[in-house]
Amino acid sequence: MKRLPWLVSALLTVATVATIWYIVREAQEPSRVADPTTLVLAAGSELDELLCEDGEAAPATDPDGHLGCAEGPSEFAQELTAATGVTLEPDFVGTLEAADEILADRSRFDAAWFASDHYLRLALEDHDHAGITSSDPVMRSPVVLGVQASVADAIGWSDGEAVPWSEIADVADTDDAASLSFLMTNPAASNSGLATLVGVASAFGTDGDPASADLAAMQRFFAGRADQAPSSGWLSDKFVDNAGVYGGLFNYESELLGLRRNGANLAIIYPEEGVVEATYPLTGLGSTAEQDKTAAYAVVAEYLLRTDVQEELSALTLRHPGTADADPAPELEKELQTAATVEKVLLPDDLAALEGLLTAYFDDYSPKARTVFLLDVSGSMGSEPARLKSLKTAFGGLTGTDTSISGQFMRFRTGEELTVFAYDSAVDELADLTVESPEDPQLDLLNENVQALEAGSGDTHYYDALDSAYSTLKDDEVVEGRQTSVVIVTDGYWNGGTTFDAFRTTYDRDYAALGVPTHVVLVADAAECGEVDNDECTTVHELESFAFESGGSVVRSANPADLQRLFKEIRAYQ
Repeated sequence: MKRLPWLVSALLTVATVATIWYIVREAQEPSRVADPTTLVLAAGSELDELLCEDGEAAPATDPDGHLGCAEGPSEFAQELTAATGVTLEPDFVGTLEAADEILADRSRFDAAWFASDHYLRLALEDHDHAGITSSDPVMRSPVVLGVQASVADAIGWSDGEAVPWSEIADVADTDDAASLSFLMTNPAASNSGLATLVGVASAFGTDGDPASADLAAMQRFFAGRADQAPSSGWLSDKFVDNAGVYGGLFNYESELLGLRRNGANLAIIYPEEGVVEATYPLTGLGSTAEQDKTAAYAVVAEYLLRTDVQEELSALTLRHPGTADADPAPELEKELQTAATVEKVLLPDDLAALEGLLTAYFDDYSPKARTVFLLDVSGSMGSEPARLKSLKTAFGGLTGTDTSISGQFMRFRTGEELTVFAYDSAVDELADLTVESPEDPQLDLLNENVQALEAGSGDTHYYDALDSAYSTLKDDEVVEGRQTSVVIVTDGYWNGGTTFDAFRTTYDRDYAALGVPTHVVLVADAAECGEVDNDECTTVHELESFAFESGGSVVRSANPADLQRLFKEIRAYQ
């Protein structure tokens, strides 16, 4: 007993020294680079809220067609630059696309910042890409389920509850009042979708092995998937813009808290057997012969892990701090308590296993796509040969000729139904088929027909083509549970045939009830309309407005060579 006062004194001394060290460390100025440096950053789309002024990304002016910051850097990004001497230049891009671009051009990006760099690292290491460095977790946010409060009440769930994956699957695979239709992102395009897939597959697998997931259980769960998207931000927007249409969405906890902060009445549900947690590491991509940005990467990684910066990040983003000594935002108190009771599931640390799971999702688990493609073969497509050539290459890639990482996951999948029309002043059917397998000879024949296309007249009859597409879908009857959509590609302006107003009348009367979205792919002249207000561009704006009103999207690039990328972006919605 006589030793106790000495022990207490010693412990107090140690605590005092530790406290002084902590205060001194935090008082130190952040490390700086010797000379101002810019890091071109491949970034996840949900980081625009942190890195961009007003949280807004917009199409970049550079040739790659990615998104950049519309109004310049955010206050946080400016603080980082002032403290470290490093400017972050975000290029918002999907993980698979980033991996493809890095493999094609090692100097394309200096670093990456995604919700998870797991797949990126595995893919690059599989191609002997050296020099990859991952920081410690910068922020944490589990991928969980947000449910409209009214839907949660009908099911019998309460906010913050942990619910078995099997129970979620049961309410997803039912048509009664206590059912759940949900949104998620495409797991081949977005980490939150991949996290959802791995979480549920681990729960339905033997001893937590997602590769052994029970097929019937997985199909029950994904019967509730009402729509998907390429990014978590777009998913949140779609959920809000279609209030009451969808029962819930799988997304980052931080995204769901952000929706609640903005007025959404959501219950947040935590899958009981485990969830995948995003950790937002900063990923260094090493140096090249042309440039060495490793010092700048190290300085930024160190800055992001400072306790004061960690607390600022948590307050700004509603994510958990990445380090244990930082205090989370007060709004996270309840969520931290529940999240702590739920197991954390790790992504497979084997590239083949991860890709096998993605293949199973597309071929076996998820609802099948039903798509009508409308390909522009008007005179302008022929007057500029690169346009038609790019269209042929891009569409051929979907049949299996694109061997890139993203190309193999965005190709046509087993069970998909496809109808393809070519249009100018006339509308001609090229194919109508159901894909039997990745090696289906019908795909080869479809590609041959597309490669044989030639440009026709100078006319571009958008609405005759759209009428043919919707008429086909109405005659076939849209099957509930299938991801049905129309994709129209054009390089120019409407100049004949059915007018916009006449088509809208027909659409409202005959087709609106089908609930089928149209996705518009604009290239060349059509893509350059932007804010231009003239008679020709008005026709493009009318087509865009129809796409959004139908529940679809618009992608664009003035460079026809971008068609392959644009097609992949559209595929992420299907």
